[in-house]
Amino acid sequence: MSRKKIKNNPAHIMKEKNGHYKRKYKITQEQYDQRVKDQDGVCAICGDPETHLNNWTGKVRPLSVDHCHRTKRVRGLLCHKCNLGLGNFKDNPKNLREAANYLEKSLQCVLLF
Repeated sequence: MSRKKIKNNPAHIMKEKNGHYKRKYKITQEQYDQRVKDQDGVCAICGDPETHLNNWTGKVRPLSVDHCHRTKRVRGLLCHKCNLGLGNFKDNPKNLREAANYLEKSLQCVLLF
């Protein structure tokens, strides 16, 4: 289906989104919506609402489903930036801690000047 047809067919978007959640994460649209409600509609990491726009519709994207790549278990909903951040750090807590240490050292250097 072309971008123009998808943009003008919200029912198709919802059908595809629900199918995507079921196929990839084994959750329903209702479970996703409940998680959004439980998180007050904001990212589980930064606490901000999603601001990233969908390239096809030009509307704000829904929060991303974050999941364990090994077990496929859903961990929470994240904004696009936090989701990419976890992916770029390979979902590795050690890498994230090292990045935090690096930033903290950098802040100390700034305070010296």
